[in-house]
Amino acid sequence: MTAAPSSAHTLEILNSLSASRNAEGLTRDDTEKLYQVALEFKDGRSDKIDQIEAVWFLRLSAEAGHAGAQYELAFIHILGTWASQDDKEALRWLKEAANQNHTRAQYNLGVFYHEGRGVDKDPAEAVRWWRMAAFQRHDDAQTNLGRMYLKGLGVEQNDAEAAYWFRKAAELNNPSAQYNLGLMHLVGRGCEKNKKDGIKLMLQSAAQGHEPALSFLNKKNENAVSADS
Repeated sequence: MTAAPSSAHTLEILNSLSASRNAEGLTRDDTEKLYQVALEFKDGRSDKIDQIEAVWFLRLSAEAGHAGAQYELAFIHILGTWASQDDKEALRWLKEAANQNHTRAQYNLGVFYHEGRGVDKDPAEAVRWWRMAAFQRHDDAQTNLGRMYLKGLGVEQNDAEAAYWFRKAAELNNPSAQYNLGLMHLVGRGCEKNKKDGIKLMLQSAAQGHEPALSFLNKKNENAVSADS
């Protein structure tokens, strides 16, 4: 643990804790207080943005087991803005938070395993973490899980399961899921063939600016004009 910043405000906060200045022995209330103070410095809620103070408080809270702080610290290392860019360190903190059922950490941990960031590529492990996040209604995790079932990556290929997860995400207004489920309805893959539902989903996706849906509808309109001419 690095030495604590020494500003008067920081010392005042630390002195208000019920335990020591180290992660060991901090109570749950202490870790939450440290996390909230970190966000104050990170977002400028305390009248100024202070990178050093923010990272120090996040790290202390994260080491004491606060899932939110662990996730924030992971993203600081992913972006490399206020601390060194370090995928392995980011992976470490994502795992800590994901194991505490932090939904966004589970989703991003799945991305790390899928892309091989800080770890070898492992589609099955990506599926495992995306499934956890998907059950907590994370729409991007549900969409990615649908893609994995559709392609048979890290899991046995299953069109019905793909359609199931695309539908879950589409109900949460995810444009990529709406597009993919729309295609599946149009051809009857993994679900009932239903042109009306397929086009409806395409329109919903396109209304959110999803490029594949816009391209699909434009081509459909061009073909209709060509057939009429």
